[in-house]
Amino acid sequence: MVTRTLNLVEFRQVPFREFVGPRLEAAFSTLIAEGALRLDFSGASTDSLYQLTFVVTHNWTPIDRDRHWYRPLTAGVTGRVDVEKMRRRNFCTDVADAASCEAVARELPRELGQSIVYTAAHEAGHILGLESGGVDGSAHVGDAGNFMFINSLHADFVPLMDDFRRTRRYRIRPGDSLSRIADHIGFRPPLANWTALYNFRGQDGRRNRDLLRSGNPNLIFPNEEIWVPDYVARRAYFREVEICDKRFTPEQVATMRRFLAIGLPIDGIPI
Repeated sequence: MVTRTLNLVEFRQVPFREFVGPRLEAAFSTLIAEGALRLDFSGASTDSLYQLTFVVTHNWTPIDRDRHWYRPLTAGVTGRVDVEKMRRRNFCTDVADAASCEAVARELPRELGQSIVYTAAHEAGHILGLESGGVDGSAHVGDAGNFMFINSLHADFVPLMDDFRRTRRYRIRPGDSLSRIADHIGFRPPLANWTALYNFRGQDGRRNRDLLRSGNPNLIFPNEEIWVPDYVARRAYFREVEICDKRFTPEQVATMRRFLAIGLPIDGIPI
């Protein structure tokens, strides 16, 4: 049997390496024990078909950052793990106030470290042949206990603007306007604008436009209450489904085993 190497480039940059490394080996323990795979944490392999690069910087743009709110769409792509995106992704009660923000994965082995393990194993799974099948045809699944999990496929996932269950009441204060409130909760372009807040629905099923007694979005009164996203609850949900123990199924391991035995690079053309 030929042993294939997964070359882990720039692993030395990864925080909590002493936590991440053994858990990555555990994720692929069956293939490693069989002699089908080895992980090169030095990143020095020059003849490896398979390479996973760890990146600790990111060029944040208005698309994925609003003041102190960092909201990357992904934490990695096939062949790359974006550590900075995992480290920064957060939710803020007031996006203009850093003190109101908290990262989804805090600087802890069991949070940021676990998130890195999950993302690295996920992207390595793609490299090693998990490229088709699953719910979306790309080997992804909605099972939070699986390394090929993506949040958008989970039964409890709802896009922010439609997530009426994870909402809280906001009491209008003197000087408030819908535009000001929307700006502070991050409802501004390119994500949304004040009209999204006006039409936002809360836990009681009603939209804010139906709660404001004037019927005029430009005329609101102190002590009226409207619904806004509950970012604390949303952050807790992300932690629950993303920062948890995951595994590959026997079927997924068998697919990777066949892929390694043939010696397929990522483009699927045998060498």
